[in-house]
Amino acid sequence: DAVLEEKINFTTFENLELMAPYSGTSAKIKVSAGKSKIIILKRLDRYCKYDVEYKTRFSFGEKKYLEEIYDKGKKIQVTYNKKAYDIWVYTMYGG
Repeated sequence: DAVLEEKINFTTFENLELMAPYSGTSAKIKVSAGKSKIIILKRLDRYCKYDVEYKTRFSFGEKKYLEEIYDKGKKIQVTYNKKAYDIWVYTMYGG
């Protein structure tokens, strides 16, 4: 199954606390398709401030999905910083 992996980093974190099972100013989560996770912040004072950045990645546990994407997907090419990259676009229903 597909898995969402996300790294959440609070670059500003004033008068807040991450609740268990997380601690500090960052958290890593993995969420399977159809599931959800919640990160709870505890407010320690009337005034609080935060800025957050996310790094998100999808991974596929079975390579059959990737083979289907390469086989049936539409290949497009994008250029970023003068370098060409191939991207496959494919919508999959029901997995």
